[in-house]
Amino acid sequence: MNRATHLDLSSILVPIDFSPFSLAALEFARLFAEKANSKIYLIHVIETYEYNVAIDLPVEIDIKKIVREGIEKKLNEVAEQYLKPFNIEYENIISDGKIYKAIEKTVVDKGIGLVVMGTRGASVSFVEDPGRYVLGSNAYRVVRTAPCPVITLSRKKEPLQIKKIVLPLDVTKETTQKVGIAIQLAKLFDATIHAISVSSLWDEYLHDITRLRWLLDRVAEEIKKEGIPVVTHMLRHDKVSKSVVEYADSVDADLIVIMVRQERKWNEMIIGSTARAIIENATVPVMSVKPAKPE
Repeated sequence: MNRATHLDLSSILVPIDFSPFSLAALEFARLFAEKANSKIYLIHVIETYEYNVAIDLPVEIDIKKIVREGIEKKLNEVAEQYLKPFNIEYENIISDGKIYKAIEKTVVDKGIGLVVMGTRGASVSFVEDPGRYVLGSNAYRVVRTAPCPVITLSRKKEPLQIKKIVLPLDVTKETTQKVGIAIQLAKLFDATIHAISVSSLWDEYLHDITRLRWLLDRVAEEIKKEGIPVVTHMLRHDKVSKSVVEYADSVDADLIVIMVRQERKWNEMIIGSTARAIIENATVPVMSVKPAKPE
């Protein structure tokens, strides 16, 4: 069975805008860092408005330097509270420009293996504008452009743990590529995998529903061979994304692992075409994995 490449947890990138959403993402990232001895990079991206806040000050004042020093101080305060008590290695990164582009560049430059970010966030630093959503408006772009898996979350889930992983499967050949990552995470956190196959009426019309059952059974056998507890369910729902989210809620899941890719033929993209809806509506963290490129 074609499984995804190994998840590299040696370095984790967490975008920070100092909102509760980004801090919740940092706490979730800490789970991985503690288990895998990861280094966490805290990145704050300065957009133009942050430099314009002090436009009426004397010109001899270096506004960029003041803003950067203030952000560095705030990042260190965050690390002091959320990382240092757990002896987690970290590094601050302050960048300029578009948030999703700066994140993508940092992933490449630092060899980041995982991004963890909030899906909603208030604007940062020295601008008191809680109505402006910074990280939230960029999260899906990061999911689509980052060359590594991305975990998004909209809230802090209690207790902070990964004990139940939901793994949705569809009819595409790429769907099983995320099984390897789910197995790796289940071993790391001693978790149970909930492998679910979701079909709609239209899906059943286009494909032999017995193939979904067969695929689910194969995945379950592979997971069992790794010594990991697995639960399987066949679900039928007209809206696949809603079914995945509702199932995750019903079992009190801690993480959903989905596949995202460029959409082509919509009838081949059961999970792919609904990835955004799952990311936006899930009440638990969602890990988005891209399919491996054909060799």
